[in-house]
Amino acid sequence: MILTDLEGTCGDPPGALCRWVFDRTESDALAGVADFLVDTPLQIALILVLAWVINRLVSRGITRLVTGLRAVRQRRRGAPPEVEDQRIHTITGVLRTSASAVIWTITALTILEEIGFELSGLVAGATVAGAAVAFGAQALVRDFLSGFFMLVEDQFVVGDHIDVGMTSGQVEKVTLRITQLRDDAGTVWYVPNGRIDRVANKTQGYAAAVLDVGVAHGTDLARASEVIADTVREVSRQPAFAALVLSDPIGPDGVEDFDADKVVLRVSVRVVAGTQWDFLRALRARLLETLPAAGVGLPVSASEGGAGNQT
Repeated sequence: MILTDLEGTCGDPPGALCRWVFDRTESDALAGVADFLVDTPLQIALILVLAWVINRLVSRGITRLVTGLRAVRQRRRGAPPEVEDQRIHTITGVLRTSASAVIWTITALTILEEIGFELSGLVAGATVAGAAVAFGAQALVRDFLSGFFMLVEDQFVVGDHIDVGMTSGQVEKVTLRITQLRDDAGTVWYVPNGRIDRVANKTQGYAAAVLDVGVAHGTDLARASEVIADTVREVSRQPAFAALVLSDPIGPDGVEDFDADKVVLRVSVRVVAGTQWDFLRALRARLLETLPAAGVGLPVSASEGGAGNQT
């Protein structure tokens, strides 16, 4: 009878400490506590160590996998190394966070089972609760799915300047649920991914630096076009832009537009995405010097339409 109680309390075969406590106290409760204190903490410790090792291995694997794609992506996208580093950091961070969440969730469930918690009832309850949450939180599910596909399709990452319809700005943070933007006024926007119907990425691959230059009526347009094109080439050779300009200037090719105050000539040049604004600022400043020096008259006043891109 004692043997049966021993096996029932300490298992078959019984542990040494559990048997020792049972032999001296003949108490099922004390023997069970002794068996629990010896076996269960050790098992939990091993589970935690194993989970930590797996998490580290998976994190390193994700980092190496994403980094291994860097050269291919950079050739395909034409982005500078620092921009590509931002893309890799964003994607790696999201994947590592998701993998860690899965690993530690499984670890927690395993530990609960180890200490004797009945998981069948928990799983059944979680299934019902999950169905209720999914039904009541469809927007949240849509946000996560949209965020997942935006990352997989490489629509944008941290550092990109995007327009999502409701606002535009530089991407500061990307998660599966939200995209954090900072607009030109410094305002931070938190946009749910499920609310993003379209994305205009202004810093992906290359950009066209387009400038409409207004000159006075009666100006020698051929001479003005020559000065504008030469100025674009001059700015393109500056140390700050030499590695960022990807093509010779296109245009000016004739009159782009005109009104009572001016004649508009358009010039464009392909540059690395994200650098077009700095290039245009430098080009405007230089044109204000080269055009008058070449005898090209500037308009006395400019109409409101298109003024933002004109000299």
